[in-house]
Amino acid sequence: INTGSSLLSLGTLVKGVPAETISGIESSELLAISQNPTFISNILSAPDIVQLVYVMKIVSIDETKVIENVPDALAGSIPRVLLIPQESVNVTLINQKHWTQEQ
Repeated sequence: INTGSSLLSLGTLVKGVPAETISGIESSELLAISQNPTFISNILSAPDIVQLVYVMKIVSIDETKVIENVPDALAGSIPRVLLIPQESVNVTLINQKHWTQEQ
């Protein structure tokens, strides 16, 4: 498993993929499959560390577009330090995200 499409093809089995495997996939490919609602639903059943690695790979593309790039359902995995706005903030995007109480 070394591409976004191979990860996507696993379906519900994605929850068993090790975090190291996710970190070996190109960030741009992970961003592309983040638009797939079925994949997002499946990765939400994965362990927290897998979700965190997935989110951090997406964040690594452009730290100024964290809110735009990270899927709404995975916003709880965004480290708080990355939530400090670098520029103007789109309140509508922020309100659509699923946040944790700590954030």
